[in-house]
Amino acid sequence: MNSGEYQAGEAWKKTLSRFAGTDFLTGEMSAAEALSLLTRIAGGSDFQPESPDAPVQVLGTLEATGLHFDHLWVTGLTDESWPGSPSPDPFLPIHLQREAGVPRCSPERELAFAKLVTGRMLASSPDIVLSHPTHEGDRELSLSPLIRSVAKAAPADLPAADNATCADAIQEARAVERIVDEVGPALGEEAWQRGGAKVFQYQAACPFRAFVELRLGAEELEVPAPGLDARQRGTLLHSALEEFWMEIRTHHALCTRADIADVVRQSVTRAVTRFEERRGAPLPERFAALERRRVENIVTEWLELEKGREPFEVIKPEGEQVAEVGGIHFKVKIDRIDRIAGERDVIIDYKTGTPTIRSWETERPEEPQLPLYSVVYGERPLAGVLFGQLKTGELKFKGIVDGAVVIPGADSSNLATRITDWRNVMERLAAEFRAGHAEADPKAPVKTCRYCTLAGLCRVAESETYSNLEVE
Repeated sequence: MNSGEYQAGEAWKKTLSRFAGTDFLTGEMSAAEALSLLTRIAGGSDFQPESPDAPVQVLGTLEATGLHFDHLWVTGLTDESWPGSPSPDPFLPIHLQREAGVPRCSPERELAFAKLVTGRMLASSPDIVLSHPTHEGDRELSLSPLIRSVAKAAPADLPAADNATCADAIQEARAVERIVDEVGPALGEEAWQRGGAKVFQYQAACPFRAFVELRLGAEELEVPAPGLDARQRGTLLHSALEEFWMEIRTHHALCTRADIADVVRQSVTRAVTRFEERRGAPLPERFAALERRRVENIVTEWLELEKGREPFEVIKPEGEQVAEVGGIHFKVKIDRIDRIAGERDVIIDYKTGTPTIRSWETERPEEPQLPLYSVVYGERPLAGVLFGQLKTGELKFKGIVDGAVVIPGADSSNLATRITDWRNVMERLAAEFRAGHAEADPKAPVKTCRYCTLAGLCRVAESETYSNLEVE
């Protein structure tokens, strides 16, 4: 046997010895039960054969303890992972674990351990790079407080290898046969299209994504997460504001009624109830209480901003309508429509993130919901199209109002002219989508592709255009 086989054999003998040592507890058992127990023992045994020293090693923090390196790169140092979360043994009293200093028994123990390991790592090599991811999906991450004192380096300061990247190696080894296939089957004249505003958002961002997700239905499966994800939290906040404005219809009532706090509380309670009914199961009571308090705080702060507006009446807290642009029929759901001065309307779309209107004047708008809503809205002349940014600590209006209309945070412009320009953009995007235009052409490759799950299908990272870009 070679070294690896010999070590595996020795590990197997130890596993059999552990199995044999269970007879006093298990007693007599069948062959199937014995095999199941042996499988569990083997599965719970760590085994890695010793190997000769390698020039490059990938190690955990404990494996690297006491070692010295010529070069060291430590990854994943976010404030969520370093120091790690405590995980005390559930079968031992917590106070005894803390007194004995059992690993992972308390936040203090984890902090002290992380400080110790960080100090050892910083002393284990003359050339060290510490790094952390900035995003996980659409969630921003921050660096660990334990490395804030380390000087921040620019990407250009890091030593770069001269050898070709994996993508370059693939490109150089290829035998190319070019077939340009960027157009799929066209949509029928009266075809309905799911997705609503996503048709225009995805087509503007990358035609390939619009075709694959909305025409072919190739979407990433949702990953269950504990509690509520960002989308569900946003839905809960939308529902609470809808319930509130169904009761308090006007700016005058908002400013004069003495029971606004009670109405907010009742609206949030009804919103949570509606959410639980759609969810099919109640939220844990303590968690539901925290969510109610969170939503109440945001809604209360938001209403203070609303009080500073001109008089208005909420005519549709939530409204769904059938629309058509450029031959594409779809449904849109406008979060809210206000009427000012009795004759003109304002469209408001709630966002719990940080929306931007900078791209509205481009041929490929990144967030085209409000331009699209203004194009299909035909009940009355519009006085404004606004995002209501419901991000904690950054509540504000963002958007465009017409002429002399004043709403805090909104830009003044000739809205009718803007809507005409937006209509031309939307009809062009609709025409491209209907024609089956499906080129992998991200608007801003690094930014556009960051949250897209289709990179393995379109292989944009292997294109020369993408590989020559600097990472943000």
